[in-house]
Amino acid sequence: FTWVPPEKRQIKGLPEFANSWEIYPIPCTSFIILLCIYVGFLIFGVAVTQYHYANNGNIEAQKLSVSDIREKKEYEKILAQYVNLRSIYQSVLLLDYQYDQNADEHMTIATEYEKILDDILKASTQIKALDIDSKYVQLQSMMLSWVDSQSSESIYTYCKLMSAGITENSDDTVNQAIQTENSVDDSFTQITSNFITLGENINGTDLVDIKEWSPEKYINEKINGKKE
Repeated sequence: FTWVPPEKRQIKGLPEFANSWEIYPIPCTSFIILLCIYVGFLIFGVAVTQYHYANNGNIEAQKLSVSDIREKKEYEKILAQYVNLRSIYQSVLLLDYQYDQNADEHMTIATEYEKILDDILKASTQIKALDIDSKYVQLQSMMLSWVDSQSSESIYTYCKLMSAGITENSDDTVNQAIQTENSVDDSFTQITSNFITLGENINGTDLVDIKEWSPEKYINEKINGKKE
């Protein structure tokens, strides 16, 4: 039997470096652990920090609490459906513009109005399926009314009337659609306003796009390539 000092001992079957733990004394190991924890906190801090433009034009960091993040995610859940509705609305706005400008293409435009009906029904299904906080229920109801196929003042009814009026060459039906259009525009404006009001009370939300958007600005940018 030959006595081997602890620092020379090696466990059989392990590579040599695995038996060399003594090069990392306990104080050093503790420091490494604390350093990893500190870096973790830094990473988490970046994850819950958002940056926005202040009133002076400078970019500032905005700290968000866990509660802020949860509330922001809940808001963004229904906001995603609003963005989808706005996309549908924009498609309709372009068709309206084309209808006013191109009398020779009215039959083609009628087909496009008809196609949008499927998108509206799909959006309605998605909005109904939302599991949201109670404070957004009224807003959800307004959005559902805006796409309701049974409502006489919905965008669904407007598109259906426009398609039928053009196809049947019925001025009365087109005029009925135009009357419906006023309600559609007013309702979407109100929905947008409500999203802004709710979003202003939630830390970390970016409302610039919602506040700056309007039907007139969209058409001007899309048709003329101009941003106001």
